[in-house]
Amino acid sequence: MTVQTAPALNCRVQYITPAGEINAPRGLEPKVTDDAGRASWAWLIDDNTPVGPGKVTATCSNGLSWHEYIIIYER
Repeated sequence: MTVQTAPALNCRVQYITPAGEINAPRGLEPKVTDDAGRASWAWLIDDNTPVGPGKVTATCSNGLSWHEYIIIYER
């Protein structure tokens, strides 16, 4: 997942499983946007995760860059 906003902002990602649990898998550590204002994350969804729609949100330190994505986990 990649977000684009202003350069040098602190950004964090939160993954909420289809069961509504907040999950913090390796790969979702906070990042600082690069000179082009981009930050990217990649992670694996655990096989024990219930099927269905989950939610990923990215928030950056300017408070204006907030993105929400719905992901569908299927087996």
